[in-house]
Amino acid sequence: MSPIGEVFSMPLNPYTEFMTQIGVIDGQDLKLHAVDKNFIAVKSNKEHKGKLNPEKALLRGQFVEALVRNAEEKYMISK
Repeated sequence: MSPIGEVFSMPLNPYTEFMTQIGVIDGQDLKLHAVDKNFIAVKSNKEHKGKLNPEKALLRGQFVEALVRNAEEKYMISK
C-alpha cells in the first residue's frame, strides 16, 4: 500500500499482483478478470465517495470488501 494524497491505499495493479502472489488468482476457480471486476465493483459503490477516497485505489475497508467478494466468488459461487 502507498499513500495517495493523505491516505494509504492500494491501486489496481499492486492489488492484482498481491492476489496472484498469495494464490487467490488460480486461473480455474478465480480468474484475473473476476478480481478486476470485484475491484471495480467496490470502487463504484456510492457509499464510499468522499474527498479522502482516491478514485482508482482501495482504502482499507474497501480492500477487505474486495477480499470478501473474491473469496465468495472463488469458494462459494464456483463450487
